[in-house]
This record gives sequence, C-alpha cells and structure tokens, in this order.
Amino acid sequence: MNNRIRSVCDYGCGDGEYIRLLVNYLKHSKTDKRIIEWGGCDLSKEMIKQAERVCQSVEHIEFGVSATGIPKCRLYDMVYSVAVFAHIDDLLMKNLFDSFRNNLTRNGKLIICEQVGTKRIEGETYTRRTIDEYKSILQKAGFVIEEIKLIDFWVHRIIFERRLAKYFYKNIKASTYHDRQIEANRKIGFRVCSSIFTKLSKPYLFNKDTGWGYVFIVAQKR
Repeated sequence: MNNRIRSVCDYGCGDGEYIRLLVNYLKHSKTDKRIIEWGGCDLSKEMIKQAERVCQSVEHIEFGVSATGIPKCRLYDMVYSVAVFAHIDDLLMKNLFDSFRNNLTRNGKLIICEQVGTKRIEGETYTRRTIDEYKSILQKAGFVIEEIKLIDFWVHRIIFERRLAKYFYKNIKASTYHDRQIEANRKIGFRVCSSIFTKLSKPYLFNKDTGWGYVFIVAQKR
C-alpha cells in the first residue's frame, strides 16, 4: 500500500471481511507500521452490523450506511470497491464515482475490482460491463487511469463455470436459479471442484484491457 495513504474506505464493505484481511496484512508487515484510519460503507444495515462484529478488534474505524456514496464530511486517501457496480445501474454508478472523487484527498486513489466481459451483458440482477465502459466513466468523473490488470481464471471459466457448475445447479431443488447457485456454493463437492479448476488456471493475471474475468483498476483523482 502506498506510504502516503493514511485513510481508507471500503465502499460496499459487506460483512467487513476485506477490511479485516487488510488490517491483518498490515499488522504482520515488518516494514509498514503506520496507523490507518478505516471506513466501511454499505447500503445494508444488517451487513454493517456484521461488519462491526467482524472488525470489532480494528482500531480507528468508522462504519456508515449509504446507497448513494460516502458521507460528504469525510475525506479519504484511498477508496476501494469490490464487486459492487455489477449490481447497480449506469446512473447510480456515475453518481457513486462522482461521490468518490469528492470524498478523496488531493491525488487520492480509487481502486475497483469488477467482473467484466468482451461485451455488455445484462441479467435480472446484474450488469456485466466491458473494461472500456469502466475506463470511460472513470475518466468522465475526473480520474486518471494508472493501472489495469485482468484477472481471468480461464480454465475455471471455460470448463467449470460454463459446464460443470450448470450441472450442479440443475440438480439442486430451489425456487429460483439464484437460489440454486447459493445452495450449490454450500456443497463441499462444488467448492472442491471449483478450487481445482481455479488452481489449473495459470497464468491468470494479464496486462490487457479487454477480455473476460475480473478487472482491477487503479485510478487517481485528477
């Protein structure tokens, strides 16, 4: 983590697990002993309650509930968001990026990690955008793109996700496809199979700005 960064916000923090992992990483670092002020923001009050429990040992942390951005009274050196924008519409996403920019300190960093494809795909509960779409809206919101990485567990995607996982879903009794996916992820066999194909996916980190997988974008406030 950049040594200039002293305050960090997780937007869409969910149960707070990412914050906990980052705090533990820095705690066990032999060279990085700085004090970080942490923030967690989510639209769900229940998730925030869970995050407060998960992060109860974390010092210098503040949680808040918001579906429209970070409270205006707080500035951060870095904001990150993982798997949030695939579940919101274009207008709200634009408003969120504007909010992030307004709540970042000078030259502050925004990091996002989202599932992407080579073309835009919209489902009942998600929108999978292209990397170019994310680049465009970030630039329009006043950010400069610093780094792009594509994370693609390609063996997992081609063999497990497109074939084997669908077999699991088909044989699980639940009222909706989404519920079948949730139930499948609770099965040990499903998780073990998924893990095997994930490990077979090498290389999985690519320096390119198009493709299927998860894009990791680092942008700086202009």
